[in-house]
Amino acid sequence: MVTIRITKGHVVATVTILIVAGLIGAGWFYGRDMLHPGAAAQEAKTREITLDLEPFVVNLSGDAGRYLRASVTIALANERDKQLVKSAGSRVRDGILLLLSGKTADKLLAPEGKTELRDELVARINTAVGDDLASNVYFREFLIQ
Repeated sequence: MVTIRITKGHVVATVTILIVAGLIGAGWFYGRDMLHPGAAAQEAKTREITLDLEPFVVNLSGDAGRYLRASVTIALANERDKQLVKSAGSRVRDGILLLLSGKTADKLLAPEGKTELRDELVARINTAVGDDLASNVYFREFLIQ
């Protein structure tokens, strides 16, 4: 049978190594912002601000009795742009409603139809606001019946 002897020196050395390793880890974790001071600001700039619009329900063009229910989220650069889009809410909704109601079910059911619609929505929103504020549009709900 093997006997392992743990001395006071072993315990002190082990605890010292753990403390030093913890300090090095904490220094790396908290000090990385000092090595790259603009990293936090850059990360905040690249974070997208989004604005959820109320759902749209429109009759589709050329298809008697077919309608589209769509919920969209607008991607914006910052809170100021979000407030500008909110203030132009009626113009934005009107532009989107006119665009959606001019589409056919066949066009929207195709994957490229949704991609094309996304680009058209961004352009329509930016036209309604009067500036290139919307960078993207995400569909939260897309139902054709």
